[in-house]
Amino acid sequence: MKSTTTRLRLECLESRDLLSADWFSTYIPNAAIANLARADWYGHGSVNYNDMLAIYAQVEKSGPVSSSEFASLQFLGTYGSLLNTPSSVLYLENQVVGHNPADLSYQGYGLGYLGTNSPSWQMQELVGKWFLGQDHPAAPGQTYRPVSGSLFGAYGPQYTDVAQGGVGDCSLIASFAETAYKDAGVISSMFTYDGNNVWTVGFYENGASVYVTVDNQLPGGGGTYDHPQNGVLWVALAEKAYAELNAFDNQDGVAASLQGKNAYSSLNGMDPAKILPTLTDRAGYSAYNPTTINQALAQGFLIVLGTGSNSGNPNVVGDHAYAVLGYNASTHMYTMFNPWGIQQAAANHVWG
Repeated sequence: MKSTTTRLRLECLESRDLLSADWFSTYIPNAAIANLARADWYGHGSVNYNDMLAIYAQVEKSGPVSSSEFASLQFLGTYGSLLNTPSSVLYLENQVVGHNPADLSYQGYGLGYLGTNSPSWQMQELVGKWFLGQDHPAAPGQTYRPVSGSLFGAYGPQYTDVAQGGVGDCSLIASFAETAYKDAGVISSMFTYDGNNVWTVGFYENGASVYVTVDNQLPGGGGTYDHPQNGVLWVALAEKAYAELNAFDNQDGVAASLQGKNAYSSLNGMDPAKILPTLTDRAGYSAYNPTTINQALAQGFLIVLGTGSNSGNPNVVGDHAYAVLGYNASTHMYTMFNPWGIQQAAANHVWG
């Protein structure tokens, strides 16, 4: 651990001019990593996502991780903000060298934490997990295949992009629809395209930003879980990312047997009141009693309605979740959207 004096000296470095060649040699103990970071800084004023991939590749080809390599990677994760490293990349860096519980498993087998003398294959797979989206959620009986399309349609994320598939995650998919309808900018800002069909996806945990990455491979080529509508991928990618998130975030509402599992099955039966803050960093509202909805609407909440086992209306599915799109004060009727999607069901229902 760096001394207090070292920390203060580092925190005082605020301008590009202060990051001299000597700075890199002084604070990054591995010469090869220091040289790469120095070239990145003087080349384009930052150490970014692609720069970190090059640094990891350098470590991988050198054999087992040396003590100086490991200390250098830790340093970059801790002080990378001085090098204008984006916060999402810093988060991912710190998972590669840290002790996130999700590190213990990769594609269903044991992986473990990175450290001095870790073999190069372990480094490669941790980078694949955190930077390349290669730790696919378990999807029994399904084969992952690449899908093509665009992240969003011509008008950005729309609630009609959702189409729930073969897992009971109506609360999650309805929460996506509700957020896209009420605050599409939240959905847009969740995604950062990293290139090569990889996206970093951002969520919130107790007000702090957390990130996972996903690639463009989906179970059944997109025909198993959320079904991409008109080639729009954001819902399927966000669903996949949320399953990855459960591997270390232990989402509230997940069955005890599925806590900490990177699996689509972990998305069954979740509570939208817990999902919405994870998406938006704002309080969510899960309504099971229609008499309480008006107050929440007036306060600006995003609302997902749980119907219960007996909806009392033949047009409303029981034990299901709907996005609440609006309320007509004249008719006292609510407009709701079924996350099954407009191509799978008569999705728009009015209930009062």
